[in-house]
Amino acid sequence: MAEKTNILIIDDDRDILSACKVLLKRQFDSVVTCQDPREIPALMAEQEFQVIMLDMNFSPGASSGEEGLQWLEKIIAIDRDAVVIMVTAFSSVGAAVEAMKLGAHDFIEKPWNNERLTTTLAAAVRLRRSREETRRFKQHNRILTEDLSRRHHPIIGQSQAIGQVL
Repeated sequence: MAEKTNILIIDDDRDILSACKVLLKRQFDSVVTCQDPREIPALMAEQEFQVIMLDMNFSPGASSGEEGLQWLEKIIAIDRDAVVIMVTAFSSVGAAVEAMKLGAHDFIEKPWNNERLTTTLAAAVRLRRSREETRRFKQHNRILTEDLSRRHHPIIGQSQAIGQVL
C-alpha cells in the first residue's frame, strides 16, 4: 500500500492557498493550508507532512524574507528531515541562498509555473521518502551491529574455570 502524501502550504494570501489547493488536490492525498505560521508546530504535531511550502513574508509590507527564514529554522528543529520549499513574490538570490543554508530544499518565485510547481513538489516527496528510508536502514543497521557485537557464548556457567575457558 502506498504511503499517504501530505502537503502543508503556509502563506498569508488566501488566494494563493486556494489556488494551490485546487491545483494540488488531484496529485496529493492531502493538501493542508494555513495563513498563520504560528499554527505550524500544532499542524506538524497532528500529522506528518512529506513537503512543506513556506512563504517567506507574512507581515504586511515585509519583503526581507526574515520571517520565512525564522519559521524554516523552527520547522527543521521540529523535524530534521522536513523537506521545505520556500516561496516568495520578492526575488532575492541572497534570501534563496540563506534559505538553502538553513535547510530549504528549493525556492519558488510567485507567480509560478504550475507544471514546475507540481514537478518540484513531486521531487520533494521522493526526497522525503528517501530520507525516511535511509533513516530506517540506519536504525536497522545499528540494531544489527549492536546484536552482532554482543558476546554470544554457547557455554553456560559462571565458575572460575568456565570464565577462564571463555
